[in-house]
Amino acid sequence: MMLRPPVKRFVLSAFVLTVAITAASCGGSKSTTSPTSGINISGTWRGTLISSLFGLTATNSATLTQTGSSVTGTITCSGPCLFSSAPASGTVNGNTITAQANYAGGSCAYTGTISNSATRMDGTYSCSSDRGTWQLTKQ
Repeated sequence: MMLRPPVKRFVLSAFVLTVAITAASCGGSKSTTSPTSGINISGTWRGTLISSLFGLTATNSATLTQTGSSVTGTITCSGPCLFSSAPASGTVNGNTITAQANYAGGSCAYTGTISNSATRMDGTYSCSSDRGTWQLTKQ
């Protein structure tokens, strides 16, 4: 199925956001908390991406592993997405997460806030062809 360019950009952005979020929660190590906050985002997350450029919403999920302040994982996307899965990596500093997802067509940067209970994250994403907001809830 061929997608229109704006839909492709949104899908790509949603996918990248999902990857970034997944990357923020994935990783492996003996330490499972952020050294500065005690927050651990390892686990499975589900949520949405909303493109501020195209007004499209996609459903995403992330499987993350956190070791110290490093996070790695896999992000998946369903809905108006170009890719179904992508690797991501990032860092947790206190209640802030920053991550990047790389895919065949480029990359997206994600920045967000983690709730004190580490059960919700939300923030913004920026890709070369899209930008918007994201939110994830721990499953």
